[in-house]
Amino acid sequence: MRSSRLLWSTVGLSGLLATFLFIFGFIAGAKNILFPPLSGLQAAPNQPAANENIFQGTKIQMVALGDSLSKGTGDDTGRGYVGDLREMIASTSGKPTYIIGNLAINGYTSSQLLHDLETNKGLVNTLGKADLITVTIGGNDLFHLGEDVVDASVINKRMPTALQNVKQILTEIRKMNQHAVILYVGLYNPFQDLPNSSQIALAIEKWNDSIFNTVSQNPHMVFIPTYDLFSFQFMQFLYSDHFHPNQEGYNRIAARILQVLEPELPKKGGVTQ
Repeated sequence: MRSSRLLWSTVGLSGLLATFLFIFGFIAGAKNILFPPLSGLQAAPNQPAANENIFQGTKIQMVALGDSLSKGTGDDTGRGYVGDLREMIASTSGKPTYIIGNLAINGYTSSQLLHDLETNKGLVNTLGKADLITVTIGGNDLFHLGEDVVDASVINKRMPTALQNVKQILTEIRKMNQHAVILYVGLYNPFQDLPNSSQIALAIEKWNDSIFNTVSQNPHMVFIPTYDLFSFQFMQFLYSDHFHPNQEGYNRIAARILQVLEPELPKKGGVTQ
């Protein structure tokens, strides 16, 4: 009888100990899920903190890089989205806003821009002064406009190399300027009137998603979507070449960029929210 009570006491004690260990393990696990260690959430060395505002100076300086979209080809006023954006930022912030360099070149590919960034030491000085850097690149890699047919299979074949180039381009820009906001302006679809437009659309979506995944891993680096801006009545916003935006199209791109930047910009007569 005494041994039986001893046995049940031992079983009860073991059960109580198991229950305690289960509760302790559950609490520890929940803590790790709800309050993860900070080490994995900190900004990388030499990177701006995600909540650091960089438009605190007395002026805002812009640099544009890339291809004909940053150059403003198709806008009869010559401003393009870069010029329109400068005016919008100055009006919103009340600060003098300058384009200290529009270094975009018509027809440029990602390999050409990457080569410039790796070899042209003069770019370091210009890019290093910028508060805001905008980039359009990749369209000439993918769309092979010198050919008669825009083929989705060719776009997909060229995409991996171009994506790797763009990733390296963004890395090189960040090396030259560790505080600026870097904006990559996404691709739209100017080929909606072609028979294979749906296949082309999927390829462009794949490109934009890949670039978004790259930039979203870096503080103060932002992907600017433009695809939807040209989704309806797209010819209304294209130049006569049926590829580049016209004045209204560029203005829509600039307005989209301002929409993204506005929470970060100081307000006239006030402070940044």
